[in-house]
Parts: sequence; structure tokens; C-alpha cells
Amino acid sequence: MGGEGKSHRRAIVGLAWPVYVELLAGVIAGVVDVAWVARLGPAPMAAVALATNLENLVLGLILVATAGTTVLIAARTTLAGRRAAIRGGVTLAAATTVAVVGAGSLMRGPVVDLFFDAGEAEARHAALGFLAISIPGLAVSFAQLTVDAVFKGLGDTRTPMRLAMGTNALILVLDPTLIYGFGLGVRGAALATVASRFVMFAVGWALVRHRSLGDETTAEAGAEEVERAVVGVGAPSRSTAARLTPAAVAAPAPLPRRSVPTGILTETLEVARAGAPLGGDFLARMAGATALATVVATFGVAAVAAYGIGTKAMYFASMAFYAVRQAATIHTARSQPGQASRIGRAAVTVGVGLGLVAALVYAGAAPWIMAAFTDRGDVAAVGVEFLRWLALYLVPISAVISLSGTLAAGRGRSRLLLVTLAGTVALVVLARGLAGPFGLAGVWAAMCGSAALQCAALLVLLRRLGAGAPLSAGTRP
Repeated sequence: MGGEGKSHRRAIVGLAWPVYVELLAGVIAGVVDVAWVARLGPAPMAAVALATNLENLVLGLILVATAGTTVLIAARTTLAGRRAAIRGGVTLAAATTVAVVGAGSLMRGPVVDLFFDAGEAEARHAALGFLAISIPGLAVSFAQLTVDAVFKGLGDTRTPMRLAMGTNALILVLDPTLIYGFGLGVRGAALATVASRFVMFAVGWALVRHRSLGDETTAEAGAEEVERAVVGVGAPSRSTAARLTPAAVAAPAPLPRRSVPTGILTETLEVARAGAPLGGDFLARMAGATALATVVATFGVAAVAAYGIGTKAMYFASMAFYAVRQAATIHTARSQPGQASRIGRAAVTVGVGLGLVAALVYAGAAPWIMAAFTDRGDVAAVGVEFLRWLALYLVPISAVISLSGTLAAGRGRSRLLLVTLAGTVALVVLARGLAGPFGLAGVWAAMCGSAALQCAALLVLLRRLGAGAPLSAGTRP
């Protein structure tokens, strides 16, 4: 059991660290844009910051397609099954892109007006100019994420990491060239980002076209002998026995070939069903963070500024948890259902370990972290308090996010979303209820309490579910 757990932890870490670098690269891309535009003045900088935040809000929508594609490719072992998952994922991603780009193009004016009034004409004009390019550019971003999803489903998280790093390298060159060299201003920043993503999407598309999805004949050739080794029907041959490592026994090749759901509508619905829990989870958490910000806003501008700085600083930890979640999702889908509970425990161990380290760093380095962002004493004071409360928040939320990956790949996916929704409601109710008598400390305590409740619920859910269930026909038995 100890060796098995160690093997699962090693597999999760191996899949997770490239995802973490990839996620960091995405954040750094936005920082680079803001840094170059900052020289143009505060209005353009505010416009780009707003636009990049709006882009982050719609990621939950495309996450349904990309996460579902990754899960189904990882879970299925036949060429037909994986091709069906790709067709369904591409169709769902295309439909999502049309809806988001269409709605965004129509609504960009009213959305900008929510943030900039008539007296801030320069910022409003800059934001509209940036969004005029970045909204259609979401088609490129979504396409790139879909290509990344295929690689991840095949167990390759390093290629998406390299593509993300390539995107950043191009942005570093194109940003100053287009913003200042060609005098395009904020529009140049948007063009630089879209162009960089398009180039790396083209590279990724070329790579995925030449990537083998697996050979059915090879995958099934030794199936009978593997079954005998696993279930004790008989003894495998010497050549097969020599290859039966613990990892191979944990995830044997499929035995019966099952029919794969056909028809583009069926394939698309399969992807949507598999990806909805993770997409819904992301959107629910974003909604909760937004609602919490409205509560914090009642305590003044300094509190809002401190909360904004603290949440951005927290990205470096939370992205590590989301990297573990993606790794656990992939590893669970690629393993036998009976391994789900063991993989879940391994994911929690890795995630909580990261959470403990992050908690110590934020609690101890809180004054220096705030000093790096602001020299205002009132903002720094609130921010230091918030970062120290994170020491109590990061440990349970690390377990929640890490464990959700295993549950999303098995029978717990529908209940996972219910837990997240309940936790979001609890967060808002607790924050509003505790803010009155305890001030900001009550808001931070509400975050910790909501995370602890979700953690307890998911641990109970994992224990009750035990083995996960196959996601669809053509998955591992």
C-alpha cells in the first residue's frame, strides 16, 4: 500500500509541475502586457488590466470543453474512443467560441461602461480598443487550450508548458515592437498577445497532428495475459511478467472492446458531461470571489486594494493546487476505477504539503509581500492581516482543489459541483454574517470556514464512493 501510494504521488507530481509552469506563464503574459502599457499612463494601464481580468472570467466556459476532452482521452484506450473525444471536444470548443466571441463583441461597450464613467473617456477608449482585438482573439486562445487538452489527455503535460513559454517569449518581443515601435498603443498589446498565441497554436496543431493516439492492436495484444496477472486467472508469460510493474498492474490494458458513442451530438454531450464539473467549479469559485469582494468593499478603498493585492499574491499558491488537480484528473482517468480512492489520498497528500509550505511563506513574509506592491500604510496593514489569515485558509482549500481532480474523473463528478456550490453559498452567507460583529476578520474567517466545510464534505464523499465509475463506453474497465 505504501509503495502504491508513493507511485501515485510520484505520477501526480510528474504531471503537475509542467502544468504549474504553464499556468504561471499565463499569468506572466498578462503582467507583461500591463508592464509595457504602464509607460503610456494610468488610463491605458487600467484598461488593459480590466480587459485581462474579463478574459479570465470566461475561462470557466471553455474549461468545460478542454477539461472534458482531457478526461475522455485519458480514460479511453481505443483509437475510436479517443478520436470521438477529440471530435466532441473540438465541436464544443467551437460552439463555445462562437457564443463567447459573439456575445463579447456585442456587449463590450456596456461592460466597459460598468467600470469607466463619462469622466474617464481616455480609459474607456483604450479599453474598447483593446477588447476590439482581444475578444475575437479569444478564438485563438480557446483553440490553443483545446490543443493543450489533447496532449494532456495523452499524459503529456510538458508540451503545453513549452507552448506557453514560447507564447511568453514572443509577447516579450512583440509587445514593445507593436506598442512603441509601430505606435499602436494598447491595440499593439492586444495584437502582440493574439499573434503570439496564434503562432504557438499553429505549432501545437502541427505537433498534435503527428502525435499518435495509441495503437489498438498493440494496446490489446497482451490484454489476456495482463488480466491473468491482475485477477489471478492464470500466470502470465515470462516476458509479460517482467513488464508487470506496480503502475502497469494499476492500469492494465482494456480487455473487452466496447462500442464507442457515435454521432457528433452524442460525442459533444459526452465531453460536456465530463467537463461540466470542473468548468462549473471554476465559475462558482469566481462568482464566490466576486461576491466576497463586494463585502470587502463595504470597508473602504484600502480594504479593496489590500484584498486585490492579496488575491493576486495568492495565485502563486492556488495555481499549484490547480496543477495538482489537473494531474490528479489525468492520472485517475488513465488508471483503473478501483485506484480512485488511493489516487485521491495521494493528491491530497501532495496538495496539502504545498498548502502548508504556502501558508508558512505567506504568514511569515506578509509584510515584505505587501511592501513589494504598495507603500501605503493603511493598505499594507489590511493586506498583512489578510495574508496571515491565509495560513488557515490555504491548507483546507489545497485539499479541496487537489481532491476535486480525482472526483471529477469518476463517479463523484456531479456531487463535486454540488459541494462547490454549497461552499460558495456558505462563503457569502458567513462573510455577510460575520462582517458586522467582527469586521474584516469575520470576512477572512468566513473564507477559512467555507474551505474547511468543503474539505470535510469531499473527504467524506471520496470515502463513500470508493472506486470511481467509467466515464463512458471505450474507457478503461
